[in-house]
Amino acid sequence: MDAGLDGGIIEISMNSGNTWQNVHNNPNVYQFYGFLPSSKDTINGNEYCFSGTDNVWRDIWLCLPTVLTNLNDTIYYKFTFKSDGINTNKEGWMIDNMNAHNTIIHPVKEISQIDNIVVYPNITNGIVNVEMKKTANTDVIQNIELYNSEGKLVESYGQNYTKVVLDISKHKAGMYYLNVTINKKVSKFKILYEKN
Repeated sequence: MDAGLDGGIIEISMNSGNTWQNVHNNPNVYQFYGFLPSSKDTINGNEYCFSGTDNVWRDIWLCLPTVLTNLNDTIYYKFTFKSDGINTNKEGWMIDNMNAHNTIIHPVKEISQIDNIVVYPNITNGIVNVEMKKTANTDVIQNIELYNSEGKLVESYGQNYTKVVLDISKHKAGMYYLNVTINKKVSKFKILYEKN
């Protein structure tokens, strides 16, 4: 693939494909093991993917925390190939022999995050990202609730992964408060929703 122009994106879903998460730079993933770091790139506005050329067949491991696999009886995987449409004889991606295994040891540590919970952007046109720092395999977001400026609960998202993308575009523009519960502790975040 042309580095930075064509890419292979891998996503997972644990709710029957209702929401998808890119597995690269994802707090729910202990990241990959076995691929060339130079094969990881961003395309289309910083969307992480496999990119570039690697002519070697590799065993690549995608490690998920035990708590996520125990909470869900089915994990969905989605593979998407994106191309800039310019043929340079490098457009292609081959995947073979996919297997799922339970393992105890994860070969790569998770990505570090300074704050325990990050919610961004605080001025949004509808999309809000919520990320928490994983300190143990059992860490999940216990609950996410959206309140309007009058303090009325307008939407509850329930238990979620340690990284989730929320779409609040169905609500009216204005000030909202997002309550994120982790380990029975609630953190509050102010969000200004501006419709385009």
